Amino acid sequence: MISFNCATAVLFGFKSAVIIDPYGYKKCIDLMATHHSVSYNKILIGDFFAHTAPVLYLIYTYNDWVNINYLTYAFIISISIHFGWAFTNCNGLNLYKIYLSNSEYQMGDKNWQKLWLFSFFGHSLSSVVYILSKEFT
Repeated sequence: MISFNCATAVLFGFKSAVIIDPYGYKKCIDLMATHHSVSYNKILIGDFFAHTAPVLYLIYTYNDWVNINYLTYAFIISISIHFGWAFTNCNGLNLYKIYLSNSEYQMGDKNWQKLWLFSFFGHSLSSVVYILSKEFT
């Protein structure tokens, strides 16, 4: 459940940039393609395997890892890992050092806060999935 929470939080946080700051998202993808000397499409394929595939796999294996007794612990641990990672690597929630370090364009703190709000929802998604699975089965 911790892995699922972390995977969905990363997926929601990264993909929500398309809505919150489409220019910043495209700039991030462009910078990664330039930095790694690969095509834009290869970065999108890598993005799929890094951000989307883990969530799909964990949804597919849902019955193997879900445990109602640990929903709260999974939320607390996964969010602690994610926030700890952000503060360790960037001294805060603004992740420009990771995603837009060599860019003249920088997303504002308000946009980063919105992205983290989507991530927060991702950390609670195992609880939502469990509730919905009981509701519709």
